[in-house]
Amino acid sequence: MKPSLERHKGCDIIDINPGVAVWSSKLHDFLKPRTHILLEPDIRLCGPLLEPLVKATNSTYKLVPRSGLVWGHLESVLNEDQLPHQNAYPRDDPRLEERNDTLLVTANLGYYPKKPYKGFSSLAQMVIYQFMGSVKAHSLFQKYGLVRMLVWINDEERHNIIPRTMASRRKGSAEAAFACEKLEEVASGTAHSGNRTREIELDLQVAWNVLKKMRAKGIEIPKGRESFLMQQLSSLPDLETRTTFRVEEELFRAEYETLKEREAMGQEVDRARLVSLKLSLANDSKQQRRVMALSDEHEEIMESAKVTQDLPDSEEKDAKMAEFAERMADWEERVDKLSGDRAGQVRMNCENRLAVKREKPLLLWDRREVEPLKLDPEEFYPEKTMCLLDIQPKTLIPVLRKDYPNNYDILEYLLVSFYTMPAQSVKHGLTGLVPGAYEWIEAQCPSLKDVRKGGNPDLDRLTVRSLSEEMLVEMVEAWVRWPFKPSKYEMLSRMGSATHDASALEGDETGMVGMH
Repeated sequence: MKPSLERHKGCDIIDINPGVAVWSSKLHDFLKPRTHILLEPDIRLCGPLLEPLVKATNSTYKLVPRSGLVWGHLESVLNEDQLPHQNAYPRDDPRLEERNDTLLVTANLGYYPKKPYKGFSSLAQMVIYQFMGSVKAHSLFQKYGLVRMLVWINDEERHNIIPRTMASRRKGSAEAAFACEKLEEVASGTAHSGNRTREIELDLQVAWNVLKKMRAKGIEIPKGRESFLMQQLSSLPDLETRTTFRVEEELFRAEYETLKEREAMGQEVDRARLVSLKLSLANDSKQQRRVMALSDEHEEIMESAKVTQDLPDSEEKDAKMAEFAERMADWEERVDKLSGDRAGQVRMNCENRLAVKREKPLLLWDRREVEPLKLDPEEFYPEKTMCLLDIQPKTLIPVLRKDYPNNYDILEYLLVSFYTMPAQSVKHGLTGLVPGAYEWIEAQCPSLKDVRKGGNPDLDRLTVRSLSEEMLVEMVEAWVRWPFKPSKYEMLSRMGSATHDASALEGDETGMVGMH
């Protein structure tokens, strides 16, 4: 992180839940901030360890014994007295859209045990949702410009924020792409957790591309800090000359045996990966080869369609597109004859491959420039692996910034409606919005059917979770132009969420803010 942190030297730091300040003091020593505000609520436990930092000669630490996660408490330090070098900008000031490197926020959200909160799986999930919301609304510390955030969370929660497979892509991760220039997993347990994984070959191909980027920048991974994927890459023969990452059964078996040994020794292992390997090794190889063959065939059909779409309009192009539709219908028929699990596996393989092999990968995880460093449970107290996220916000694109929050509410409406069923087709999702929405959007948004951009000529075969930022922006722009679009009140009523009702948040004992 050193190269990107250099630009923050001499900045102000807002530090939420520093605890015993191991991370905080290391950050402080490197950046030498002019002000470092420690918002620590558990002063009885942590106070004796924080006081020496505050009372040291020429110290720039300020200890505030309040919770930085109660927005009323946080607002109490967002003023000229506590941050004399910061200027809060009015709502229409263009400087709000500029990066502010003179302020840095770091937070520890690694609650143990995990705390669920008001429909969110954890308090950490809700706070990160609020942090993302503050970027678009220019609230909290984002009223000083675009402020970088370094956030610690429990390791198992990282997949909700930076999903590693399309099956795990939800509204929050789709929305994060609009709010963040960069959202990276800096350090973590690195292994996939959860019950949704994708083809290991696809993960290895992405990791290999990341490794090449790192080598070009002269970045090396310290020994012992190699991620799960980097460890697997190192076990592959002829790595430098490989063009394919189709993994042989022997490697699967070796990985399975290694994980079993670690589990027997009481070490933390990726249980989902262990079960997946066991099933893969136990499954009939003929059936598995059938799944892979159909996945490969789909990829080849879509690649041929990209070439066809590059052709100028002509009878030849029409004939080739008709051939594409015929081949796809035949492929669908053969997939439908598989068992439910096998058919689902084929479709998930295809969706993940298309998400990776776009000009700009759909998942933030696949856009990473560096591989995360591996952390171990014993490096934390209590012994439980954590994850460090680097959140760097960006200005909203013009159509969302224009007439804010009304145009952003359109995007919110689309995402809320679509992600009630992330695997539904785009046609089904648009039809369910309001009468006439599908017909208008289909005609006004050519990217939806552009195979080169991840679309599909048949919107019944494109899932809503496969929609890119470009496609969603095109939808918002089309919605703004639509003569028969529903009113804002109708949209909010259809969403039916208390987060859109400011009065519903009055009296909330946490004092946490709502959507706007």
